[in-house]
Amino acid sequence: MDIRPNTTGLKHQSFVRWGIEEYDSVSKKYIKSTNGTEFNNMHKMPLKDMLWYNAIDSLLTWNLYVEQEEEIDSTKAYEIFNNGLIALNDMYIHGINIDLDYFKSIEKDLDKKIKEYEEEILESQEVIRLLNRSSITDFNLGSIVHLRALFFGEKKDGGLELESLKSTKTGESVDAWTLERLNHWIAETIIKRRKLIKVKDTYIAQFKNTSINGRCHPEFLLHIARSLRSSCVAPNFQNQPKRNKESKKIVRRGIKPDKGHRLVEIDFSGAEVTTSAAYHKDPYFIECIDPKKDTDMHRDNATDIWMLDPEEVTKNIRFYAKNCWTFPQFYGDYYGSCATSLWEHRHLKTNSGIPLIDHLKTKKITTYKQFEKHCSSCETRMWKDRFKVYDSWKSRNIEKYKKEMKIKTFLGFVFRGYLDKKQINNYPIQGTSFHLLLYAIYELHTWLKENNMETKCLGEVHDSVVLTSPEHEYKIVIKKFMEITRKLHIVFPWMSSPMEAEADISKIDGNFYEMEKYEGE
Repeated sequence: MDIRPNTTGLKHQSFVRWGIEEYDSVSKKYIKSTNGTEFNNMHKMPLKDMLWYNAIDSLLTWNLYVEQEEEIDSTKAYEIFNNGLIALNDMYIHGINIDLDYFKSIEKDLDKKIKEYEEEILESQEVIRLLNRSSITDFNLGSIVHLRALFFGEKKDGGLELESLKSTKTGESVDAWTLERLNHWIAETIIKRRKLIKVKDTYIAQFKNTSINGRCHPEFLLHIARSLRSSCVAPNFQNQPKRNKESKKIVRRGIKPDKGHRLVEIDFSGAEVTTSAAYHKDPYFIECIDPKKDTDMHRDNATDIWMLDPEEVTKNIRFYAKNCWTFPQFYGDYYGSCATSLWEHRHLKTNSGIPLIDHLKTKKITTYKQFEKHCSSCETRMWKDRFKVYDSWKSRNIEKYKKEMKIKTFLGFVFRGYLDKKQINNYPIQGTSFHLLLYAIYELHTWLKENNMETKCLGEVHDSVVLTSPEHEYKIVIKKFMEITRKLHIVFPWMSSPMEAEADISKIDGNFYEMEKYEGE
C-alpha cells in the first residue's frame, strides 16, 4: 500500500491515521534490551502497565486491519502476499540445518590466515621503511591515513608514490575498488584479508549466532524492501557471497539438508528478463529470449562494443558484455560507468587470439576517452535501433508517473512516493518477477502439504527456492515445480513468454556448495 521506508510500524500508522502518540511511553524502557545482552526487562514492568500496553497494541492492530482491508484495491496482490507469508512462515518454523562444528573449525583456519596476512604486511620492507621515515609509529591496517601514507606518500617519507586512481573529500581513496587496481602486492593482500574478515564476521557469524541446536530460522519478510521483493533477517539467508568463489565455498559448505536428504535449489531462468518482456513487449527483445530463435542480445552488444564480427566473440567476451553492459543498461545505468567496467577487460582475446586492445587500435581507438565516446554511440544504437519499443515504454512509464505519482503492476501492487527514473522502470519488473516466484512457492508448498510429502521449503533468494528433500521425493518435487513454472503464463495471461526453471541438487547429507546440475530423467 505504501512503499516508503519506515511506514509499516504500528506506532507510525497509529500516529498518522488517528493521531495517537506515545502509548509506549511507559513500556519503552522495559522493552529496550540491557546493554551487552539480548534480553529486555519486560518481566520487571508493572502488571497493570503491561496489560494496558498489550491491550492498546492489540486494539490498534485490529483497527488498522479493518481500515486497510477496505483500502486494498487489488484482491490478487493481497492474495499473493497473504498466501506467500503462509509459505514463508512455515520456512521459518522448519529452519535450516547448520554444521556448527564445520563453522567453528573454519573460523580457526580463517583467524590463522588473517594473522598471516597481517604479519606479512607489517613485517614487509615497505611498512618498515614507512615507520622509519614518517611520523607513524604503529602501522594500522584499518587506518585510511596510514594506507594513504603508504601507497601515495612521497618516497622520502617512506611512501610508495603510487598513482592516485580516485579521490574523496579528504584525500586519495583507499577503498576496495582502488586497492584492487593499484597492482601492488600489499594492496592485494589487504583485499584478501578484508574478504576473510567479512566471511568470518559477517557471513559465518550470522549463522553461528542465530542457530539453536544446530538449526537456524531465517525470517523472510515482505514489508521492508521498497521494490516489494522479500528481505531476510536473523540470519539473512539471502546475504551470501556469490562472486568470490572461495568465500562462497567457505560459507555454503556449512549449510546442510535435513538428515538423509538432498538440498535442491530451483532457479527461475532469466526471471527478470522474462518479466521485463511482459511490460514493454519489445518484439526484438522477446525474440532474443525465445530459445527457438538464433538471436543473442549479449553477443550483439559485444559486436557493437568491440567492433567484432559475431564469430570472433568468445564466451568470456560475451559474458562481460552481458554483465558490464546489457544488464546494467536494462537497470538504468549509462554508457560512462559501463565503459569503465568494460575497459578493464580490454586484454581478453578474440577467437582469433587477438587481444581486444590491439583490435581496437585497428579501429583507431587507443585511449579510454575514445572508447567511452564510442560506447556512447553503442548506447544510442542499442536503445534507438535495437530495443526502441523497450525505450519508448520507459519514457511513457516516466511520464505516466509524473502525472499520477504512482506505478501499478500487473498483479495490482502500487509503487507510490518519490521515485527516480531507475526505480520507476525497475521496481515493477523486479517486484513482479519475485511475486511470480512467491506464487510458485506457495503452490508447491500447498501441494507438498496436501500430499504429506517430507520435502520442505527452506528459503528463497528472489528468483530461486531452496528445498530439503529425501531420495524418494526430490525428482517428483522438481518435476512438480517445473510444471507450476511452465503454467505461469497460462495463470497470468499478460506474460509475453513462458518462464523457465532449472535445478541444482546436492548429494545425500551434502551441502549448499557442492551442488550439481539436475539433468532430469
